Amino acid sequence: MPADQHPRRRLEEYGAEALRDAELLAIILGGDQPAEDALRMGERLLSAFGGLAEISRAGFEELSDAPGMSPDKAAVLLSTAELGRRLTTARREERIQIQHPTDVVDLLLMPRYRAYDTERMLAIMLDIRNRVLRVVEVTRGGLDSAEASPRDIFRAACKHSAAQVILAHNHPSGDPEPSASDIAVTRRIVEAGKTLGIPVLDHIILGDGAWVSLKQRGVM
Repeated sequence: MPADQHPRRRLEEYGAEALRDAELLAIILGGDQPAEDALRMGERLLSAFGGLAEISRAGFEELSDAPGMSPDKAAVLLSTAELGRRLTTARREERIQIQHPTDVVDLLLMPRYRAYDTERMLAIMLDIRNRVLRVVEVTRGGLDSAEASPRDIFRAACKHSAAQVILAHNHPSGDPEPSASDIAVTRRIVEAGKTLGIPVLDHIILGDGAWVSLKQRGVM
């Protein structure tokens, strides 16, 4: 491979933002491989899964079995993807003040949680001025359930000194319409919050490019 086409050399000269997806994968996964082999592995991986978003959704075993991959490489790739998600969320959390449900969706939820294929219940911890203190994953479920008890929610709220809370969870099916169980759980948690003096401001259900606010629906 000509020196000026080497992914690492290109990164040093032009910055990471100038590299193609396959070149970034080659740097992450290449190890001691020749640069040309690492680049071909990145291209094969993108072709096999259909793109970076699909790679980030893949499980450990699925990645480990992909052409040219191994358990060690799969672990590195999944860790890198998760760090990217956390960095995106952390940067947004540092300055975000919630003024409308769209703030929660666009700045906190869509960048990360729409990609997961299992339900995850989140508690977004806010201070008295509606600024985000922390986003806590309270429970993780299967394809259609991730119920959290009021105890789970408010233990986390007390730990992070939250003045108020917004609930959120994703629907892997892509349809954000609330189920009867979603509504019942929400009402139970809202009542517990009233008792403890930690109000629950909303419960947002995230689908694939769509969402529902139970507050706006008049459910709570």
